[in-house]
Amino acid sequence: NYSNIMASGIVKAGNPSESKLYKVLIASPNSEEFMPPSPYLPLTSDQIGLIYWWISQGALDNPCSSLCDTNNFTFSVTVMPTIQNNCAGCHSGSNPSAGLMLDNYTNIVNAVNNKNLYGLINSTTNPMPPYGLMSACKIRQIKKWIDAGKQNN
Repeated sequence: NYSNIMASGIVKAGNPSESKLYKVLIASPNSEEFMPPSPYLPLTSDQIGLIYWWISQGALDNPCSSLCDTNNFTFSVTVMPTIQNNCAGCHSGSNPSAGLMLDNYTNIVNAVNNKNLYGLINSTTNPMPPYGLMSACKIRQIKKWIDAGKQNN
């Protein structure tokens, strides 16, 4: 969470180049420092750019709720990016956590139908992702997508 990240000293607000959090993301993939480690998928350049921007703007604890529209719940624009940003780090690659692969439409629909994906991301007793629940808006978008028939749109 935000408090733990800031207390750890890995973020130097206003200075991404001196922030360990940013440095490990841009390290050579062959480096021991590179994060996330294999077999987890590396962050995209857009995700790394957002972290750079966040740090350079002062690493503030600002909510992004205004960017979340519960009326937009398409698979390609909303559901897949949310899963990629919150779940794919553990649930992809050659050895996905709990044997649950969340890397494409078919596997995500399978997780909804057979593994209670919605219940897992909405649990307060055993939250997924393990570092804490996604925003209520993101969870609601996924629920609306499920209720609308899990379309590949």
